[in-house]
Amino acid sequence: MDSLLFSIDESTGNVLFLVDKDTMPFIDETSTVTRASNVEPVFLPLRLAYRLLRLVFGDTGRVSDWTRKWACFWRINLEPVNGPIVPITFADRQSAIAFEIEWLSEHFL
Repeated sequence: MDSLLFSIDESTGNVLFLVDKDTMPFIDETSTVTRASNVEPVFLPLRLAYRLLRLVFGDTGRVSDWTRKWACFWRINLEPVNGPIVPITFADRQSAIAFEIEWLSEHFL
């Protein structure tokens, strides 16, 4: 099993961690889950279409699954956690996600 990285805010007692299949058991109806970043297409027209589709259809379902498979260059937008837009482009979404997890583990948690 991979190690899980948790961060506890000592002033509030809030726990921060990345949500994935291994951390889902720690989430219940009192949990607040917020997005830490967005992995999105680099090409502006495609990025706008991606955002519009996600706005209309959400982050789950057939449309979101289809957008995840787009053959394009991807970037990581860390603005939801006051981070940068990473100045690296990735040839596939999975590479971007792997880098995103590393960045968030190192800088956010």
